[in-house]
Amino acid sequence: MINWLWGQVIAIFPKWRELYPAPDDIEAGKCMWLETLVQQGVTSDVLIKFGLMACRASGYVRPVSPGQFCVWAWEWAMRDARIPTLEDAARMINRKLASPSLKLDGAMYHLWSILDGHALRSANYKAVRDAVETAHAEVIRHWLSGAPWNEPVNVEPEQALPHLPTEPTRASRNMQSILAQLRA
Repeated sequence: MINWLWGQVIAIFPKWRELYPAPDDIEAGKCMWLETLVQQGVTSDVLIKFGLMACRASGYVRPVSPGQFCVWAWEWAMRDARIPTLEDAARMINRKLASPSLKLDGAMYHLWSILDGHALRSANYKAVRDAVETAHAEVIRHWLSGAPWNEPVNVEPEQALPHLPTEPTRASRNMQSILAQLRA
């Protein structure tokens, strides 16, 4: 796998020989890339392909570090999963707080379901930002686990429980008799 990846990297970056001029440098570079990929969890074909797509899109002529490759791989995978950046998530939550009828879906609905919207409505900007940051990290952990997102529950009118009037309580009957006496 690392030999295939190395072939892709040198095909993308034409000035790779500036960083790896000798065969020993190439072997050391492969070892460094392999260690970094394993440490950062970029070991699946999908993540590696996302990293390569990001490298192609970068326009760089010299190879990026393996750490940068991993960061790009995760960023592109998160974008593919429609997980917003922390800044975008904070912006969306502030919009949701300002306009409660705003509909959210996917990762953003999941993030909103983690937050306490009632408490955030009266919170200051820093408190909202801190809460969103914590929830954003939780959304990423949830995504990495492979579990599905929380989804809004749709209740069809025909499936809803009927709304029946309740029987008047003794206190409400007393209030009604007092009102009747006052009217008379």
